[in-house]
Amino acid sequence: MLSLDQSGKSGYGDKTMKGSNCSMSPCPPTDKEVPPGAGCNPVSRIALREITGCERVQAYREMVLSILHILNEQEDFKDSLSRVAEEVQRRTGFGAVGIRLQDGADFPYFVQFGFPEDFLLTENSVVECNADGLACCDKDGNVRLECTCGLVLSGKTDPANPLFTQGGSFWTNDAVPLLDLPPDQDPRLNPRNQCMHYGYASMALVPIRSRERIVGLLHLNDRRKGCFDLDTVQLLEECAANLGRALIRKRAESELLKADKLQSVGTLAGGIAHDFNNILLGLFGNVSLAKENLPKEHPSYAFLEEAEASMNRAVRLTRQLLTFSKGGAPVKTTVDLGALAKEI
Repeated sequence: MLSLDQSGKSGYGDKTMKGSNCSMSPCPPTDKEVPPGAGCNPVSRIALREITGCERVQAYREMVLSILHILNEQEDFKDSLSRVAEEVQRRTGFGAVGIRLQDGADFPYFVQFGFPEDFLLTENSVVECNADGLACCDKDGNVRLECTCGLVLSGKTDPANPLFTQGGSFWTNDAVPLLDLPPDQDPRLNPRNQCMHYGYASMALVPIRSRERIVGLLHLNDRRKGCFDLDTVQLLEECAANLGRALIRKRAESELLKADKLQSVGTLAGGIAHDFNNILLGLFGNVSLAKENLPKEHPSYAFLEEAEASMNRAVRLTRQLLTFSKGGAPVKTTVDLGALAKEI
């Protein structure tokens, strides 16, 4: 079973993976000047790291509040998420931030900042496809999702593994050791490892849920090592939870707006139908009077009958408009297509 810790060591049972030279601290690298003597004083180093860690947690909490403010504003949902991704990148300083959202069976990037164009060409989709380009499904009929993003989006993470949190997120401070995982020890489906090939070391993949169902992913990458600790990943999970709640709210607002629009269209259709009926009444009356004053053998009599047939079709149309305006179920009838074509 895969065992990979956040110190950059990978192992299988008691074996330790070779090739890792990462020594992780409880916090990412800091630009602060190290006090004199701190380099040889373990106590000073620990104190500095704890201060930096506290400041970072506070910065993340401020970011969560800023994201909440953005999501509560009345604007297009894509614009909101674009601002959220930009805010996360600005406040964290990460090289790349993206938000994947479900679109059918796939989870493409809805918004992103910092990922190279050629990276997006190959990594935008996470669906496994066969030689014919069709999506592959498992025995339960679920679409199979590839690589680390697919593992998180499928909800198949192992919380006992230090690479994953109880909330189902993946995170690492040095992704390079993942390149050397034997296939039989790798829980990912068809690992592409493109993030590592593009030089990203620190990675976090945080699921976005809507009513307990995973509907997206918050993706953060940086080429620096040591950008995360468990506290900050859990704060990112709080950000993702806010995104999920905003998604539910935005969808509800969209449904209400759609219902309001349908109601407005229905009211308009009802008004048009009544006005059209009034016009038809006058037409029917005049055609009937004309027919009464002409013998059936008159050349114009056939034209009057054609006009009356057309008006009867218009009556059926007004009935359909009235049905739509009242919100009733459509009236279904059997139609002779040949006769209908002749009428037209």
